[in-house]
Amino acid sequence: MEAEGIGTCNNKEKAYINQDSFSVINTLLKMAKKRALIDAVLSATRASGIFTQDIEDFPKQTHTKGGDEPVTEKQLKMIFRTVKEINMLPEVARELMKMQYNVEHSTLLTKRQASSFIQDLLLLNEQP
Repeated sequence: MEAEGIGTCNNKEKAYINQDSFSVINTLLKMAKKRALIDAVLSATRASGIFTQDIEDFPKQTHTKGGDEPVTEKQLKMIFRTVKEINMLPEVARELMKMQYNVEHSTLLTKRQASSFIQDLLLLNEQP
């Protein structure tokens, strides 16, 4: 699987507008590179309708009772099995998880996040 992505970032964005112009240059370049990588991942997996970039710009979700506990072993097995079934590279799944939930490893997900991620993976499996 091969894909290309495009990403941009500038100092007029809300997150960077008040930063010193000399110190923000590297940050802007890295953010543009990250966005290009994410765009490539979304293009390669045809998942742009399920996942989104710049999730930090969305309003914070209110927490409901019962979903903040750590991910279960059963959920982890389901994530790994589903990733394998849809022929997704583990690195791609990890990047999507990091992008959506800001976690480096699946064991750091909450039960609610794991459930949502599993649903997203299953939706990918249903796409032609």
